[in-house]
Amino acid sequence: MRLPIRRSIIQQLLRPLWLLAIALMLHGQSTTFQEQLQAAEQLFHRGDLAAANQAFLALARTHASEPQPQWYLGLIAYQQSRYQDARDRFRQLVERQEDMGPGWAMLGLTEFRMRDFDEALPHLELGRYLGIANQDTLAQAAALHQAFLCNRIQRFDVALAVLSELAVKGKKTPAIVAAFGVAALNRPWLLEDVPSHEQALVMEAGETAWLLGARRQQEAAARAEALVVRYPEQSGLQFILGTTLARADWPRAETALRKEVAANPNHYYAHVTLASELIDRGRPEEAASFCEKAVQLQPESYVARGLLGKALLSTGRADQAVAELEAAVQLAPTNANVRYSLALAYTRVGRKAEAAAQREIFTQLQEKQTAGGKPVDSQAKP
Repeated sequence: MRLPIRRSIIQQLLRPLWLLAIALMLHGQSTTFQEQLQAAEQLFHRGDLAAANQAFLALARTHASEPQPQWYLGLIAYQQSRYQDARDRFRQLVERQEDMGPGWAMLGLTEFRMRDFDEALPHLELGRYLGIANQDTLAQAAALHQAFLCNRIQRFDVALAVLSELAVKGKKTPAIVAAFGVAALNRPWLLEDVPSHEQALVMEAGETAWLLGARRQQEAAARAEALVVRYPEQSGLQFILGTTLARADWPRAETALRKEVAANPNHYYAHVTLASELIDRGRPEEAASFCEKAVQLQPESYVARGLLGKALLSTGRADQAVAELEAAVQLAPTNANVRYSLALAYTRVGRKAEAAAQREIFTQLQEKQTAGGKPVDSQAKP
């Protein structure tokens, strides 16, 4: 399976973004530059890339401080598979305009094509964080590639959260479904890595996870139950079933999640999900063992340590809770939830000044999130 970024993406993403942006950036510039830019754009949109490239190169030489020529030169290079040149152009662009979300996104997509995955992921994340307004095609491509790169490093929770943003908007393609399936099954694969003998399973699991992401829980649960029947020995399917049932039918969801951790004791996300649900339902004593196993599986996970801290705090082991929550804050200093939990733990052990400091930071993080309309941490809450 391949993950193409179709060339048509370039034409689709240009017009809505830059009609407004160009008008603003050209305010006060000479008519000559505007006319030259429009002529070069016309060449580009007609598909005469060689002539357009020459026109934008000339503009870049005479108007080196303007972003538009660099943007188009990067797009042309990308479309012609000249990825090193494209990366250089997009790098120059974002160095000049550090808050340009589309520029960071295209830089990340270019690096993905170059298989420089370690660079591509943070650039895609930054592009999406800064915003890709009115650019559905580019925004969708950036989210999809971010999700696959998160799958590759086993950050399946982040991948599912990113993909769910697409599903809830009704966005659905075979690649999106496959990305959902890879994440739901907890496989560290890019699309091209999916073995041929597992493609059907990945797509079926992906359909189920897409329905859940689209908030169609009943349909998702029905498909998950069918999957378990069809593949009774397949690892990960009881986890999918449990997550689809968690809100509508907790007893059955708990049974499924417990089956998963029994059959697959190294399934980190099954342990975390079960622990979180048990804590939310006032059963911290039972949750603690699942939290401890999650920490053992991923000691650098602030989610696991945060959950363990909450379970310990709820069972009267406040000193131990403080240690776990302090570790969680070190791992995720901008996560408001762990700050709040740590404030509670400090209060419980009588460290009032430190509790007050954590509450103040919690309030600041909440205000920042509300003001910006963006999450301050991309990972799941503990």
